[in-house]
Amino acid sequence: HTGSTPSSSTPFNKEELSAILK
Repeated sequence: HTGSTPSSSTPFNKEELSAILK
């Protein structure tokens, strides 16, 4: 995933995603 991701596909930012995956 790049810095600019479609919000429609991912409603959360990379930081949030990382926290969720953790």
